[in-house]
Amino acid sequence: EGTSGTSYAADVAPDGSGGVQVVWHESVWSGTSGSHGIYHRRSTDGGRTWSATTILDWAVTGSGTSLDAPAVAVRGTDVFVAWMRTPYSATLAAYQSQPSFASSTDRGVTFGTAAQLGSFVPAAGASGDGCDVAFDSSGTVVVVAEGATTGGNAAIWCATGTVAGLFGSPVRVSPASASSLAPRLAVVGTTNV
Repeated sequence: EGTSGTSYAADVAPDGSGGVQVVWHESVWSGTSGSHGIYHRRSTDGGRTWSATTILDWAVTGSGTSLDAPAVAVRGTDVFVAWMRTPYSATLAAYQSQPSFASSTDRGVTFGTAAQLGSFVPAAGASGDGCDVAFDSSGTVVVVAEGATTGGNAAIWCATGTVAGLFGSPVRVSPASASSLAPRLAVVGTTNV
């Protein structure tokens, strides 16, 4: 009662066995205070019924942290969700976008604690509106996200890792000469990204 909300930026992934995973960003208001977060639900019957909502990450509205661009990938029982977490850095006097993640090994019934993908360099001043995730055929997680360049432009970076969040060093895939935003990802086999 007395609450209102806005849901947007949904992403959905089927698991090939009639299951569906969906993630989205939601803002919830009660009077003049609110919060926003990355939300998840799952269906085991092709979307006819849905689980209770799981909040993977949240921030108090007005706290200086934004959460954006959730993306979900599924392979077998593994579910990997990535999103951009953009806190304000008083030291740099700028927002710093960095991808965060939460993962599940039981078809999205439970998730580990949300964490930042530490191998990505935060993009100071970047808008935080871009990341995507996919599994390759061997089960490796592939994440593309906005990150920093030496010249301060937002660039698209790609890193591979495990469902547990252990990632190698990211590789820049966009030119450093201009800002690049809102990446999308498709993976075919184990070597074609």
